[in-house]
Amino acid sequence: MRTMAAVALVLAMLPQQPPGPPPPPGSPPPPGVPGAVNPFAPRPTSDNAMIRGRVIRGDGRPLPRAQVRLERLDVPMRPLPVATDEDGVYEIGDLPAGRFRVTAMKTGFIATAFGQRQLTEPGEPIAVRASEVREHVDITLDRASAVLGRIVDENGEPVEGAIVRVLQIRYVGGRPQLAEAQGAYSRRTNDLGQFRLFGVLPGRYLISAAIGQVTPRVAADLPGYAVTYFPGTPNPSEAQFVTVNRSQDAANINFALSRTRTASIRGTALSASGDPILGGISLVPSRRSGAIFPDAVGARIARDGTFEFPNVASGEYVVQVQKGRSQPSVEGEFASQIVTVNGTDVDNLVLQTSTGSQVSGRFTFEGGDPPRPGGIELSPVASDPDLAPRSGTASAEIHPDWTFEIGGLTGPRRLRLVRAPRGWMLKAILLNGTDITDAPLAFGTSEQSLRDLDVVLTSRLTTIAGGVADSGGTPVPRAHVIVYARDRDLWYPTSRFVVHGTAGADGTFTIRGVPPAAYFVVALERLQGNDSDGEWQNPALLDTLAARARSITVAEGQQLQLSLRVSAR
Repeated sequence: MRTMAAVALVLAMLPQQPPGPPPPPGSPPPPGVPGAVNPFAPRPTSDNAMIRGRVIRGDGRPLPRAQVRLERLDVPMRPLPVATDEDGVYEIGDLPAGRFRVTAMKTGFIATAFGQRQLTEPGEPIAVRASEVREHVDITLDRASAVLGRIVDENGEPVEGAIVRVLQIRYVGGRPQLAEAQGAYSRRTNDLGQFRLFGVLPGRYLISAAIGQVTPRVAADLPGYAVTYFPGTPNPSEAQFVTVNRSQDAANINFALSRTRTASIRGTALSASGDPILGGISLVPSRRSGAIFPDAVGARIARDGTFEFPNVASGEYVVQVQKGRSQPSVEGEFASQIVTVNGTDVDNLVLQTSTGSQVSGRFTFEGGDPPRPGGIELSPVASDPDLAPRSGTASAEIHPDWTFEIGGLTGPRRLRLVRAPRGWMLKAILLNGTDITDAPLAFGTSEQSLRDLDVVLTSRLTTIAGGVADSGGTPVPRAHVIVYARDRDLWYPTSRFVVHGTAGADGTFTIRGVPPAAYFVVALERLQGNDSDGEWQNPALLDTLAARARSITVAEGQQLQLSLRVSAR
């Protein structure tokens, strides 16, 4: 959409016309006049609707030139952006009847949707009838916060060029992992060792500082210091959380880097054909070590494929080499090696990637005519992330005759039906008549390829539905419902026997497609993470909840109705 400045420029270049008659009373100002909003949007007619509102600060003052975006929820439609005027007013016209979401954003403020109570919630849908003018769709934007502090060495001297990051705990396969916080960017310290990280959303964070590692923003080469967490520990489990409140800066986050014995990891990365690999080389703490660390760090790479990870603290790591995939159904070449560091340099590693294994087969359907193509996604999910790529997982290419192919697989995997068509669920994955639905499968060589798999979907869909209420019987909106197998062996990462659902605004929920088994069911008011990957997959949490969870048994095609009470953490 053209900006107001562009409109003014175009109007200035047009031949001047004599002034026409004055506009009738109450008409909107013409384009280019202060107060005009979205001059290209038609005014509402008998067939069109309009949404109007204001965007204000937390203190009630208007926010001019804030961006307001409208999304249609019931039918795909390109989001419509407009800007607020000097009084913070916006209006979006020429709308059909339907359901919409309105979000406002402005640099230095937290993007917020209309009716959004918490940052993790999507906001309140707005239903608009034909020709309706919906007023008072007002949104309050809070100022984004910042984290400020200073990094020094063990002698109290400022450290220039250290990379400081705001981290939060996320859950990957149910395991806690540190990752850079949403909206926060890493920054280098200045010559006084000072840093300021802005755009931080309200929440609890860990603050880290590193120097000498290879990161997206390369820090100064100063060996002998481990990644350090506030208030000054190399162990993230001993770090102190920093609480960032709405529109309030967290200041005086001052700490010293930890001096420790470090080492380098050096080696050579080669492709399957023996050519040097010049990218995609990373180092991550091994999952089996149980460490909670930030994202992977990169290597210094030479043209001959030699690489170096400098300044590595003691611990168990995985070096991974990954070439980009050429198509969604074929993963890139991959290799990995576990390395133990104890203060002595590790040299002469050689990692040569493999083109991987192939998987092919056919989908069959029980209980009805096959669904329309396009609603199915089958992926080989890693069962051991140390030995398989942590990103770039392939998705099966499905042909019109319901045959499928996946290529380039390396490392232990489980085949997972990530997305099923409406009214269908996975029943079994068979190899020569043997059920391998939940079995980890070894891949990496052509000899480990699998052919003629039978992926069976059934229309006998299981359903668990009901409501969540508090101890007084009042419905709990947006409560979290976890359904998980009583057999602990089935709590593997991304297990289809551990399922999460969220109740609606009225406290009701529906979870479909749970495999037949014996389960625990529990409802919680708060939970970290999201529907695809969160705390609900953490075995430690599931253990603690089992004593107060409800026990059920789900049979094939069964539909259960439950009334749940929220449980304390």
